[in-house]
Amino acid sequence: PVLGFLLGEARVEREALATVVAAQPSILTLDVEASLKPAMTFLVKEARVPAGKVDKVLQQCPRLLLLRPEEGPRAVVEFLAGDVGLSRDNVGKAVTSFPQVLTMCAETQLGKTLAWL
Repeated sequence: PVLGFLLGEARVEREALATVVAAQPSILTLDVEASLKPAMTFLVKEARVPAGKVDKVLQQCPRLLLLRPEEGPRAVVEFLAGDVGLSRDNVGKAVTSFPQVLTMCAETQLGKTLAWL
């Protein structure tokens, strides 16, 4: 079911599938309904990654599928929109360009960097 989800709903190209799974093999143990679909919904609806670019984002940072939005990524989106002042669409552009930002801690990593700047 996981490979079908990645190829279907996440639109990861067959040629890139091995790279995504090799980078994060534990993806194969995830439940599609409980983990993968909520992660995809978060990326598209809250982080505003364009649906047509989710595959590229996942190829750059497969770890995003392992994250629970409520445990960090949602705080990063709120930080970028609130503290940094990006529009939601620009948050999506930022995440699309640098998806690893969602793996950072909004308070300790991003907040301290913004304060330093």
